[in-house]
Amino acid sequence: VSTIRLEYLRDNQVVEMGKRFDEEAAVVMLARMAAKKAEVEDVIEVKKWVDRILLKFAVKFASFSRNDKGSFRLPITMKHFPQFIYHLRRSTFINPFGYPPDQAIYVKTCLMRESIPNCMVMIQPALIRYTTESNTPVPVELDINELQEDVILLLDSYFNVLIWYGENAYSWKEQNMQE
Repeated sequence: VSTIRLEYLRDNQVVEMGKRFDEEAAVVMLARMAAKKAEVEDVIEVKKWVDRILLKFAVKFASFSRNDKGSFRLPITMKHFPQFIYHLRRSTFINPFGYPPDQAIYVKTCLMRESIPNCMVMIQPALIRYTTESNTPVPVELDINELQEDVILLLDSYFNVLIWYGENAYSWKEQNMQE
């Protein structure tokens, strides 16, 4: 048994809640709930449920003008939440199509047991860029524009690690320049 302090916020205190919002913890909690729902409900219904949560979230916390697509703004502590939801909707946790049942159960079990940072890598894989100009790797967004000739990309999805070599980087590898 544990005791926690719970503060109730009124509608006019939403800004205060935004300052304390932990988007990664919220997405992991939502992923765990969605994974449980996906065990007993249809995949489409679970996706609709996640979509409704995202819409309610946007209406509550975002500022936007009705007819201006470029006006959508979220507080800084919430700006990645929709992106995380995008990746969650496409994850094995909700849609296990194409995976054997034992692998789908294993992935969900890992989601339920791992820490928040590890679960975040499961939900949205980490993409790291290595270049010759920099000695340190740089985390980058999951974007096709990162596929460049002089780059090595490492994708960590928690269960798999993939390495992609740009054309020039691959030729360096063939010439054993890394040695």
